[in-house]
Amino acid sequence: MSSIRQSLSLVLMISVSTVLAGCVPIGPVYSVLDRDATADDQVPEVVESGAADIAIETARYVGQAEGVGSWLAHATTPDLICLIVYSNAQEWVTGCGGGGTEFGLGGPSGQFVVLPDGASAPNNASQLAENVYRISN
Repeated sequence: MSSIRQSLSLVLMISVSTVLAGCVPIGPVYSVLDRDATADDQVPEVVESGAADIAIETARYVGQAEGVGSWLAHATTPDLICLIVYSNAQEWVTGCGGGGTEFGLGGPSGQFVVLPDGASAPNNASQLAENVYRISN
């Protein structure tokens, strides 16, 4: 093989590798957010109007425990994930974190932890969804 052909082959292999590498997700994954939205994913109106830092259209319902509903969503800031915890129109909180580490949220409705896929479940926790846990006291 001539040196020109070898060089062209090498350039082609590097180009294909670069393109394929662009198809691999980078950063932490939160499977809850990968599914299509359903009617259940609609957050309460008071949250929708009061949570400017959350991309509400990305919210996914993750479950209910003791009358408290929870949603996970992307933040309006890249690479952040937010948890919405809602008891009623007066008692709801949001918290955001990310970067592939766990983050927690606590208030009158309880203590919650959000983890990226593959992370170990915390002790004394019940799973609401793949990425969301409620801490038991």
